Amino acid sequence: MGYGYSLGVLFKPVKGTRIGVGYRSKVDFDFEGDVKYENVAGVNSGLTALGVMVK
Repeated sequence: MGYGYSLGVLFKPVKGTRIGVGYRSKVDFDFEGDVKYENVAGVNSGLTALGVMVK
């Protein structure tokens, strides 16, 4: 399970001008258990074609 939050403020000081500020909190995940991947050869080929390193 993970949790986090986002905050934002938007100012419109004059017509046609908008100034915004945003913040996203850190999200902490807590994973438990095992993962088993199957049939990922197609994904690996696609990532390699895009120049993404696949180990």
